[in-house]
Amino acid sequence: MGNAGSRAWRTLSELAALIQTRQSCISAEIGLTMPQGHVLCLLEPGKAVATGRLAEPLGCDASNVTGIVDRLDSLGLIKRGFAEEDRRVRMIALTERGVELRTELLERIYTPPRPLESLTEEELQSLDRILVELWRDLRRPRDV
Repeated sequence: MGNAGSRAWRTLSELAALIQTRQSCISAEIGLTMPQGHVLCLLEPGKAVATGRLAEPLGCDASNVTGIVDRLDSLGLIKRGFAEEDRRVRMIALTERGVELRTELLERIYTPPRPLESLTEEELQSLDRILVELWRDLRRPRDV
């Protein structure tokens, strides 16, 4: 990979940290922690999700999800229920207010920062293509 590859990876890592900080600030501005905002973004309007399925995308233990869900419930952003096929499984879904806040949060998170405005359409398409290819490759399961 050489020096250029190492520099590119370092830059991407630093950029990821900046993006995470930005997302954390946006979540805080609407009264949520980063994990609470993340859960809101993970939930799709009209679809219930088992709370246990949130642990992996949040990068935490399933026991930590309970506190996050409790706070979202107390704010009226989600509603709780049980899975029809197994009443032991707790499900959550967005409320109408949760959908509204999720929409606002995603709109703010995905509004490109000003420096991207200085790139040409061709440069943006090239950047997008490279990042999508990298993302797909990194997500691909590896043989051990």
